[in-house]
Amino acid sequence: MGLKWVTYRCPRARYILKTDDDIFVNTPYLMEVLNHNLSPLGGRRLILCNVMEGVRAKRTYRSKWRVSPIEYPDRWYPNYCAGWVILYTPDVVFSLYNEAQRRPYFWIDDVHITGTLMTLTNFTHTDIAELSEIKSNEIDNVIANGGPVEFLFALVNQEQFPKIWDLVLKTQTTVPKV
Repeated sequence: MGLKWVTYRCPRARYILKTDDDIFVNTPYLMEVLNHNLSPLGGRRLILCNVMEGVRAKRTYRSKWRVSPIEYPDRWYPNYCAGWVILYTPDVVFSLYNEAQRRPYFWIDDVHITGTLMTLTNFTHTDIAELSEIKSNEIDNVIANGGPVEFLFALVNQEQFPKIWDLVLKTQTTVPKV
């Protein structure tokens, strides 16, 4: 539904950012990356994310991510994006949405959309691992040390959100190379 919504409601978007609700986005830093490392006019064929490689389909009944061989017959998932943060260009969103209309639904959306459908559309992922920060204790260290906040995205708790945002407003970051 997110792909459909963006396709029909955001025809002039230059980039589309999908995040989970517990993700901090360093907005000024992101704007610097988009405007200086990518393009303020928008890009094409781009999907930035933390790429998951070599992930095996879970078959154990103890896992909430258990997938039966009937649901997913392959042993390994294709490379896909961890769904906590993904930056798309509109052409990728449009192509993935169109491909989703032709394929059976698979309930693990990260694997389905950014794995299986991506493979069918011939797009490739660009890993942003070095620009993201997901460890809560490292966020606490950044806050305790007063910055700098040199990452784009972070998994944070409710206490950390206002503290890290205050730091972003107080410190200047350098533009990373993507």
